Amino acid sequence: MRPTVPLPPELRAGPFTRAEAQTYGITERMLRGSRFRRLAREVYVAASAPLTLELFCRAACLAIPEAVLSHHTATAALRLPAGVHERGILRVHFTVPTTGPRSRHLTASCHVEALPPDQVVATRWGPATSPARTFLDRAAELDLPDLVALGDAIVGRGCATLAELTAIVTWAGGRRGVVNARAALPLLDGRSRSPMESRTRVVLILGGCPAPEVNVAVLDADGEWLAEGDLVWREAKLIVEYDGRDHLTEKQRRVDAQRRNQFMAAGWTLLIVTADLVLRRPWELIALVKAQLMAAAA
Repeated sequence: MRPTVPLPPELRAGPFTRAEAQTYGITERMLRGSRFRRLAREVYVAASAPLTLELFCRAACLAIPEAVLSHHTATAALRLPAGVHERGILRVHFTVPTTGPRSRHLTASCHVEALPPDQVVATRWGPATSPARTFLDRAAELDLPDLVALGDAIVGRGCATLAELTAIVTWAGGRRGVVNARAALPLLDGRSRSPMESRTRVVLILGGCPAPEVNVAVLDADGEWLAEGDLVWREAKLIVEYDGRDHLTEKQRRVDAQRRNQFMAAGWTLLIVTADLVLRRPWELIALVKAQLMAAAA
């Protein structure tokens, strides 16, 4: 029985080409064995390596040198938020300048377009569309609240400015999704701190509520700092906050209760909303906030 060639560290976790394998003494016959998995034409990975989107992206870039990660995959490579219903997607989206044969082994969606050089950036996963171009591409796939959440993250993290997003939407002309992108631009606010906070804000604005201030300091009657509110209607003394997973700990719940008491003592109304209300019963959220605003104006 032939001794097993030890797998070098460089080939244990990530994808590699047939040529790279051969430099380590791994033969064609070995590659066809159970220790390896073929991901794409001429591209393999150790069978023990976990199958992740990053792995498939790096494999796609090895198999198709001209590929640029795009659309949903670009948001992941750039560490930007995806849509609320897009978790766990392993299909790779990439853009290439021309049509041609693609590997059947690679689970991927191919988009054909010649990308301007300034719309491509380097990432750990491989070349990807720039944040501004990704915003434009995703405008054809996401609903308006999710697109605003993406734009908020891009602007808030300094990945692109509002002017740069506006410029690429203008450059896009009449391509698919540009109407959605134009609608999103005036709704963007880089002060938003989470996708669901952004989505909550957009749902309320589209429902007819006036636009709130975002993550601003709330003061008491004496001008003393109380806390910072997520969505603030100052004249109505109303605050809406999204309660996400970071509010599940007992310590955080105590902090939240203390903040709520401070707001109430200063005459503010604090509404805590959850994903169920925002995503599944938005009309109830809109009605609740409108009622509070109307009561404050009476």
